[in-house]
Amino acid sequence: MKRKFDFDNELPVITISKKDFNNDFYFLLDITVTDKISKVESIEYSIDGGTVWKPYTTNPHLFEKLQVKQGIIIQAIDYAGNRQTYNINDIAENAGG
Repeated sequence: MKRKFDFDNELPVITISKKDFNNDFYFLLDITVTDKISKVESIEYSIDGGTVWKPYTTNPHLFEKLQVKQGIIIQAIDYAGNRQTYNINDIAENAGG
């Protein structure tokens, strides 16, 4: 009996939309992650340059600009272990104050 095996070497694809509101003090991130072969195992974010990672469980997610001065790193991992990261570095720009 022959069996077909699919090898997943493709990274998850991260799509992000950002919406500013409330005098540009806050913003919403709406994150979508897709993977053609494996399903997405986890989505995490870091607001401190990658030292601490938190699960991204609410979509869209509300952030305060002054809390993310170093930007945000989004990380997606699929069930094959492929890891994709996306850096958002321009968030604190024009934060009030």
